[in-house]
Amino acid sequence: MSSYTLAKATAIDAYTNGHLIPPDPALEAALKNNASANLAAIDVAPNRGKQLYLLAKMLKAKRILEIGTLGGYSTIWFAKPLVQQEKSSLSRLSLSMQRLLGRTSQTRGSRMLLRLKLILLLRL
Repeated sequence: MSSYTLAKATAIDAYTNGHLIPPDPALEAALKNNASANLAAIDVAPNRGKQLYLLAKMLKAKRILEIGTLGGYSTIWFAKPLVQQEKSSLSRLSLSMQRLLGRTSQTRGSRMLLRLKLILLLRL
């Protein structure tokens, strides 16, 4: 019986990410935005994101609360099955306001968007 090594796990991830998950412009844009905002590259792997999507879809989730969103990559995966349903909602909760704003300049528009997100979160 062969042992499961990090090298094998990495090879399996590379295969599934390359062959089973088609390119997605929204996900690619999120990764690009995260990199340009100097966020840590700790997003979920595409195959793990697909697992989040499938879990939400199989459960027919109507409401999802994601805690610890960083740059929003996994949020996009969670949002995909919700788009197909009526009366669904996705809320994000980040403990760091700088992360929520993407560590970019504190423009008026960014502050307004932050206030809107907080108001929506409080009313859910």
